[in-house]
Amino acid sequence: DGSGGTTAYFYLDGSEVVTRFPKDIRFEDSAKANFGASGDLKIYHDGTNSHITNNTGYLAILNQLADGYTYIQGDTVQLRTNTGNEPLLTAVKDGAVTLYYNHAAKIATASGSVSITGQLDLSSHLDMPDNAKLLLGTGDDLQIFHDGSNSFISEAGTGGLKILSGDVYIRNPSDADMIHATSGGAVTLYHNANAKLATASDG
Repeated sequence: DGSGGTTAYFYLDGSEVVTRFPKDIRFEDSAKANFGASGDLKIYHDGTNSHITNNTGYLAILNQLADGYTYIQGDTVQLRTNTGNEPLLTAVKDGAVTLYYNHAAKIATASGSVSITGQLDLSSHLDMPDNAKLLLGTGDDLQIFHDGSNSFISEAGTGGLKILSGDVYIRNPSDADMIHATSGGAVTLYHNANAKLATASDG
């Protein structure tokens, strides 16, 4: 036991057909704990980083704790392909969590935002609270938002606001026309869904 006495460091338990280790086990740097007939699961530390490597099937981390959490602890945690050369997810203490596609970063968190590289595809709606703005353009020139009472499409930059369409309709909540602009044709103004003023080629 390190003090001249004796203590059990490991023993065979025939009642449960297991080998028990009452004391810690230390694997030296780069020495691997291999699991499976072909050593497909390996756990080791290379002197700098720690590795859990699975070479077949999938790696399942099952939670059996009463608090409902499964813990993977480390100041930097990275999930990689089994070859080790392509990151899938990187999480840094007090820093970003980054998700990858084919070795390219696609989503990364920041202190007050989330950065998305590429196109964002939504299968449902984008839900934003009052006064939260959808900002478009390098200088946030186009702003779309609702202030709790009214909705705004604001061109806050130096340019103009252009609406490009074959036909343009401005309608009330009952889907009745208020303004109808036809491509190559008339612009019509309505009162209570009744046309009152319309342009023509000669006036």
